[in-house]
Amino acid sequence: MLGVRVVCFWPGLPGAWLRGRVHQLFLALLATWAVCFLLLATYVWPEWIGLATVRTLWFAAAIVWLFSVVFGHWQYGSLVRSHAPEQSAEFVQAQAEYLHGNWFAAEAKLLAILQDEPRDAEAMLLLVSVLRQTRRWRPALRRLNQLELLETAQPWHYEIAREKLLIERAIAGSMGTEADTNDVNETTPELEAVSSVETEAGENSGYDA
Repeated sequence: MLGVRVVCFWPGLPGAWLRGRVHQLFLALLATWAVCFLLLATYVWPEWIGLATVRTLWFAAAIVWLFSVVFGHWQYGSLVRSHAPEQSAEFVQAQAEYLHGNWFAAEAKLLAILQDEPRDAEAMLLLVSVLRQTRRWRPALRRLNQLELLETAQPWHYEIAREKLLIERAIAGSMGTEADTNDVNETTPELEAVSSVETEAGENSGYDA
């Protein structure tokens, strides 16, 4: 968790990193350009704007930076906190569709939730279950890998491991079924050939009599 909080030390980066907010990304880029400009004005071309002006700009940048760090740490909790699914009408509807076996309707609602709240661990976990039920195991495993990277998924460690086990069993069972089907398909021509030989032998025996 401490490692994730490092993003709070760069202006705009918490919102861009944790929420994908475009305006926060522009703010982070602006801070980068400002630092590059001040470094160039200080160490490469100090005659640009004068030493006194550079010092004033560094002082102003330090004040703004300090304010941004404090504000970033203050808003960090709200950025990582996902909306409670049990209080979300959309999530309740998705659960109802899932329980009724309406997999694709449930998937549509869950994708809409994740578009607004990409760190909603419970919604993503239910989406993994939907993908497993519809035999899309590879996308389900990719979603599980994404889910394991979220700090909001820590309370769901057991459920994530269980879903992964169920998907691996389903994949293994599917491969076993395909192998049995191939064996049957390979055996059928052999049986037909044996049957044909036996039939011809019987016919020839009848002619001999």
